[in-house]
Amino acid sequence: MKNILSFVVLCFLVLCIAGCSEKKAKDEGKKILLRWSGYAFPEYDKFRYEQSALFEKIHPNVKVKYEPITGDYTSKILTEMAGGTAPDIFFVPPIMYYDFIKKRALTDLTDFVKEDEEFFAQYYPALMEDVDFKGRKYGIEANSGFYVLYFNKDIFDAVHMPYPTNDMTLEDVVELAKKLTVRESGEKTIQYGLICSLPWTQLGILYGGTLWSADGKTCNINTEPFKKGIMFLKDIYAVHKVAPLPQEAKEVGSREQFIAGRSAMYMGHTWEIAAFRIQNRSRKKFNWSMVMLPVPNDGKRAYICGGNILCVSAKTKNPRLAYELAKFMCEPERIKFLIEVGDSVPIRSAGLEMDTLMNSPVHPKEVAINIHKAMDYVIPESVLFNDLLNAAQFYETVSKELEKYFLLKQDINETLNSLERKISNLFL
Repeated sequence: MKNILSFVVLCFLVLCIAGCSEKKAKDEGKKILLRWSGYAFPEYDKFRYEQSALFEKIHPNVKVKYEPITGDYTSKILTEMAGGTAPDIFFVPPIMYYDFIKKRALTDLTDFVKEDEEFFAQYYPALMEDVDFKGRKYGIEANSGFYVLYFNKDIFDAVHMPYPTNDMTLEDVVELAKKLTVRESGEKTIQYGLICSLPWTQLGILYGGTLWSADGKTCNINTEPFKKGIMFLKDIYAVHKVAPLPQEAKEVGSREQFIAGRSAMYMGHTWEIAAFRIQNRSRKKFNWSMVMLPVPNDGKRAYICGGNILCVSAKTKNPRLAYELAKFMCEPERIKFLIEVGDSVPIRSAGLEMDTLMNSPVHPKEVAINIHKAMDYVIPESVLFNDLLNAAQFYETVSKELEKYFLLKQDINETLNSLERKISNLFL
């Protein structure tokens, strides 16, 4: 009898333990899974894993799974979307934003954004405008940056020349670059005065241009401002001979040559401050600084500013929670990390982000001050895109035709007339 009783008790305990385990598993199964993706990079991935865990602590009913994407990010996201396996939240490159909306791939976040008016109150207006599509918002700007003029202080010091200033014009920079370009016998260039990574769009805007007509039905590439901007890109290597040929810039890298001390000045993007740190680990000293991007004599300050947009999939089963995670990753505490590594400028005009910039060891003091000044002139990156045609197709068409001007010596007017015709056909 005693043995039978013991057996019954043992069975009861086993059932209790199993029941508890089943209940625990069931409770864990109730957690809402949120998947999100970004561009893979070890330093950023580590940060995003940590922040995902922090979001879970704030929302105990949520399990967050961060899935970094290596290689061709956009193609992989598109493949996942087509296969119905896209994450709940993902970054959308600005050039693809309108296209994703038109594919109905993104959740309309307008009502959520309106409810969080205070959260977005200090966002730079250009960045809020950047995510606007016909009065609706389908994403949140998650980082930001614009083009600036970098310079190597050691090169200037070696020849006792004053550093570039915010008051310099584009013409002044070219004249300065002529003095700083060094050639050996045989015309071999050992130091360039200037390397330029500016796109023709930013240059055209500096010359006072507007890429699209008000109704979006006409591209203004064949106008004087964009003609001047495109010609500037060729003139610096073909006429003034202060910059590397396109082939060399492509093969060796523009930023890489500046970091290696082969150029006195470099027109590049603010996010490259992160690259200066990462790619410069083998160098003991890289004494650089920057000023605002110079404008032409007859131009205007207008700096294209934008970054990747954090969006919520239209297929998510939990749009509100997905939005909360996206918003969480855009809080000042998270943007602070991006500023500290040099990836982003502040997306808010005051508070923690601006304080971080002004006190960041990654940014020399004068660099932080000039970034702050430049923010007064930023315009949304969306001015480059048109919802009436596919942006990627548009820029591919332009790039192929401009190569004929840059590499094959096609006449500038012939190039722009051809582009005008080809772009008109894209609207059909």
